[in-house]
Amino acid sequence: MDDMERFGKVLAELDAVNEEASSEVERLRAGCEEALRAMYKEVHPRREFTVARCLEEVPKAEEVRLEWQERAVEVMDGAKVARKELKDELVLLAGRMDVPVCDEWAVWTTVSSTFYNSQGFGACKYARQSAQQYADKAMFHGVEAEVVEMNRHRSKGQWPVDHADYEVRVKTTEVGMAILDRKPDIPMDEWVRLCWERGVNPRVYNPFLPSFLPSSYEEEHGLDYFGNRIGHEDQEAEQEG
Repeated sequence: MDDMERFGKVLAELDAVNEEASSEVERLRAGCEEALRAMYKEVHPRREFTVARCLEEVPKAEEVRLEWQERAVEVMDGAKVARKELKDELVLLAGRMDVPVCDEWAVWTTVSSTFYNSQGFGACKYARQSAQQYADKAMFHGVEAEVVEMNRHRSKGQWPVDHADYEVRVKTTEVGMAILDRKPDIPMDEWVRLCWERGVNPRVYNPFLPSFLPSSYEEEHGLDYFGNRIGHEDQEAEQEG
């Protein structure tokens, strides 16, 4: 079995683990409710049952609920361990695989300007550039990508603001998008440089970037606030000379 086949198999196993855990937890929830209902009807056969009322009015009801909850937690903990093992393997496989390409566009993800309401009139600009960062990652890994604006509209009120959704479209398969999800991002210094080049503050996306003395992230990595590498042109001129 080659890496692509193994990746698809592990991806299916991950979906199965999630589905089975969700179904089992729901089965346990229903079983708990049915057990509490039976307890409540023994004590108050004519009253309408609710879980909250049962826990408040029936002795040992909380003990029964905790027993069922413990079983549900065991299921979730087991699924968590299984998911981590499968996710780790997917990342390992993705790291050594090329992303497959095709001729058809597919929507990888969508970014809404409502995520950036704190930026006021700049909400659309920051949403577009957030989407562009996904496209940058795809292109970094050899996949053609584009950002398409959708559903442009203006909010109502005293200070109307434009809003839109931005689709990130890529020329790869469904499995290819799953591989892209697990590929490393573009180098951080290049990401910061591109943010400034496009007129957006990288700290809106990542507030943990160093920005105070003794030096900012930009100073430490030779970047200015216009998308340039400080001294880069001089170095190129010296090399050409």
